Amino acid sequence: MHSLFSKEKCFLTSTDWQSVMKQQFDSTFPAVIFAQVEELFAYYTTIPCFIHQFFDLRQADPTHEKTQLKASKLLNDALDMQNKLSTWYDKFSQTAPLPTEVLSSMGDTLYPIVYSFTDVDTATIFAAYYSYMVIIHAILGACHYPGEHAAMVVYYRDQICMSVEFNAQGMLGPSRLGFPLLVVNEFADPPMKLWVQGWLQRLSKTYKVMLPQNYERK
Repeated sequence: MHSLFSKEKCFLTSTDWQSVMKQQFDSTFPAVIFAQVEELFAYYTTIPCFIHQFFDLRQADPTHEKTQLKASKLLNDALDMQNKLSTWYDKFSQTAPLPTEVLSSMGDTLYPIVYSFTDVDTATIFAAYYSYMVIIHAILGACHYPGEHAAMVVYYRDQICMSVEFNAQGMLGPSRLGFPLLVVNEFADPPMKLWVQGWLQRLSKTYKVMLPQNYERK
């Protein structure tokens, strides 16, 4: 998160840190799931760089040659990551149980149907994947790559939202939702922004950093 807001490169992208993260210190996870989780989080270290370039591209002059060159590189990187994430999801979805649809226990009117997962660890990983896919499709759309990217942003955004109720459980609920709700808020329409603010108000009672005002870009 520091890299995201400071515009610095994430130090976790270094080879040394990648090798440390691949070491399994927690034996409660089966080795195959642990390897898949660490693979996803290795991909996650590139998110700040993608987001910085995405915002820079949105603010740049699209007719400028330098902007076009940057957009071309960003597009290639995003397509490469999309392929990696698709391959990763194919493997993970065969290892971890997929979420099931249930009625919202809170009577949510915007999302009356929500996701239920086998456990919060699995729910966290799915939400992380959904969040990254929102970003990738937003970039592909900004780079004018063929495809229904606006619709895919909405699709994965909704997947995050349907995961919120389950992920919010327990003392660690707010920390699990910090980044996913940031992604939702960035691509939310007015009714959804109110929905996000409601969740932020609720979660900030135990985790002050999630106050709604902290989620608005300056």
